[in-house]
Amino acid sequence: MFAKRRPDPAVSSFAAQAALLQLRRLTAEMAGVRLNEDVEAIHRSRVASRRLRAVLDTFQGSLPEKKAARWLKQVREITRSLGAARDTDVQMLFLEAQLHNQEDGLARWGIKRLLLRWRQKRDRLQSRVEKSLDDFEHSRAAIEMAAAFSPYTIYPTTALPNESAELCSLAGGQIQARLDAFLGLQDCLENVENQERLHAMRIAGKKLRYTIEIFAPLFEEKQVGQWLDELKRFQDLLGNIHDLDMWQEILPIAMAKEARKTEAYFGSLRPFARIQHGMNHFQEILRNQRAAEFAGLQEKWRKEKTQALWQEISSTASRLIPLDEVDPGDGQTKSPDRRNTD
Repeated sequence: MFAKRRPDPAVSSFAAQAALLQLRRLTAEMAGVRLNEDVEAIHRSRVASRRLRAVLDTFQGSLPEKKAARWLKQVREITRSLGAARDTDVQMLFLEAQLHNQEDGLARWGIKRLLLRWRQKRDRLQSRVEKSLDDFEHSRAAIEMAAAFSPYTIYPTTALPNESAELCSLAGGQIQARLDAFLGLQDCLENVENQERLHAMRIAGKKLRYTIEIFAPLFEEKQVGQWLDELKRFQDLLGNIHDLDMWQEILPIAMAKEARKTEAYFGSLRPFARIQHGMNHFQEILRNQRAAEFAGLQEKWRKEKTQALWQEISSTASRLIPLDEVDPGDGQTKSPDRRNTD
């Protein structure tokens, strides 16, 4: 299973069990994804695929290079396919909620038409989802990973995870690197229009959370639970802002398409007027929602409790790293040797 430089058996066992957990979660959801009767099935499978990628990425230095690269590629492909369908599901749920809560009759016209088109889009995406599942199964990636990792669960190491200096060092370095990447984007919180960096910060926060989840057994359960809860809250806030930003891009395109459909069917744009006014009004409502979400994010970020959280994660992670792995020049931890697979 492992590359020429054989790691601590505790690292191998830890990685194998983490990977198998997510692989099982992913494959367990595939039947539900094919049925397409429960929107949560595709959500759970997408999350499992992301977490499996995070495990493979984190421990790929301990895996056969060619196999690790191929597994990551195959899992990434299924994540992307599931992502398109899941994003559409989320957008439909958003539209349904907006329709339920929206009293403005003008906006309701626009929302209803958008919901119709999104349902049609989701139906078309289902065949792509099923093909991606077929491709993943035919690639034998799941079988190969199960075969590679299963022996380490049948004959696990007797050492506790926190007794492995190599595992602790890897955990500390990975968490600190992810935290630095996340905090390195915080300047975007002073610029309400910086959509690109806000989106990057959301992704960085997600990667930090997944990394902490992987190494959770190394920490006190209550402590790591608090970290993950807070990170999830920030991820949700950043995600809400990203979703609203996406709607500002989507709506003009959707309106242009709807205008063409209306003119082709009726031979005139006159029937489109009410829908257009509704979509325009809905867009303005979303702009106001976005402003409120951003203000809430800024307020939460500036709290002393939040700043203490980042310091706590950093100091706890740094204590896992042996002193000989800290650069004496600037006191910073040496960056772990990782390939960029994102």
